[in-house]
Amino acid sequence: MSKVNIYLVEDNFLHREFIEQSVITSAEKLNIRYRMHTTFDIYNFVNQMDTHVIMDNDIYFLDIDLNEALSGIDIAEKIRKKNHQCYIYFITFHQDKSLEIVNRHILPSGYLIKDPDNLDSIAEQIQLIFEKIQQIEKHAFTDNIILKNGSEQLFLPKKDIIFIQTLAGSKNYSLIHLKNHTHSVRYQISALKLLFDENNFYTNLKSFIINTDEITSIDRKLGIIHFNYGYELYASKKIINKLLNHLTG
Repeated sequence: MSKVNIYLVEDNFLHREFIEQSVITSAEKLNIRYRMHTTFDIYNFVNQMDTHVIMDNDIYFLDIDLNEALSGIDIAEKIRKKNHQCYIYFITFHQDKSLEIVNRHILPSGYLIKDPDNLDSIAEQIQLIFEKIQQIEKHAFTDNIILKNGSEQLFLPKKDIIFIQTLAGSKNYSLIHLKNHTHSVRYQISALKLLFDENNFYTNLKSFIINTDEITSIDRKLGIIHFNYGYELYASKKIINKLLNHLTG
């Protein structure tokens, strides 16, 4: 795992100090090479984002309920506009703003739950977060699916797949939508689902495999799922509801 930048935005002094120490302890325990950025001036942090380069493996811990003009959700929205892949974890007492977060094009990597009566749980959560990120980064550039397509073989990086759908009118073919192009392959989607066990690929739909990391917004009323790179998927309310339950559950 290459060196990572870890950003902490938390305006409660005691919580900030405890989370920062937990981050440092877990990172060193797992031999993660890191650079810690603890924010004391939130206004300046936000202003610098316009010129700041955000890397795909940057990690952000953002308090949702900042006592500032901007909330943690506002800051996350700005981050997502610059980078769709970096890791965003919301620091919160609860997850009651999950749907708002989804519909503001954010899709966090997870949540860090603050329990005032059990601060030790924060350290445990952070270690689990780092262990998960290590696994993701380990496979990020080597995890491909290999498919036969006529006389050729396709090597498709999973990280480039936006979503997969059954070809209309032909259940034996599937369309694989990637960041810059689409492949039609002679595979039933049920066979393709067996190739995906990552948490970010939602396979519990009859005719679709969806990379939830690439969703930018969901319009339940119109039945449209919006993705990065300009993709749109029209879906029934049943599909939309299943997906929302998965994302916010």
